[in-house]
Amino acid sequence: MNPSPSDKIRLARFYEEALLKYGSGSAKALQWKNENSQQIRFAALCQIADLSRKSVLDVGCGVGDLYQYLQDHFTAIQYCGVDVVPGMIMAAEKKYPGVRFVHADVLEFREQYDYVLASGALTFNMSGGKKLYFDIIRHIYTVAKKGVAFNVLDSNVYATDHEYLTYSYAEIAEVCEALGCQFVVSTEYEVGDFTVFLYK
Repeated sequence: MNPSPSDKIRLARFYEEALLKYGSGSAKALQWKNENSQQIRFAALCQIADLSRKSVLDVGCGVGDLYQYLQDHFTAIQYCGVDVVPGMIMAAEKKYPGVRFVHADVLEFREQYDYVLASGALTFNMSGGKKLYFDIIRHIYTVAKKGVAFNVLDSNVYATDHEYLTYSYAEIAEVCEALGCQFVVSTEYEVGDFTVFLYK
């Protein structure tokens, strides 16, 4: 299932208002608490593999800050960022000239990459709820050649509310098991957050 038109408007407003308030130089524009919080999650996602000389798709790329993290820690990466929020793509293109960013619904994105990473992209509460995000997980697994890494909020620590969805280990494991893939869950980096690695 795809986000509804009203959900896309809510999502765009949620992030574009923060972008306008804080500017693309602040992690708060992405609704992170601070830069450290953002960087901790980038580091956790990148534990999936040595990403040097690999192609990487950044789902829900925001203003493209994962691109800079990858450049700082790996070599010769082929990167593409995709986001459904127009303002984020425009800000990313301005912040990182010459880097490929695509305005698209990831469920309609078919290009294949070695690894697909999603930092904070499965948390905004839309009318499709978790079913929408489980469809996204299944889809990005099909476009990944080697693996997928994504992070989510832990329902043992946070409650789902109007803005954010939280997840249990069990429901994520059920989705991963249905894919028939090897998967690993990492919880060691930040209370209230966990990262999932799916391997082909």
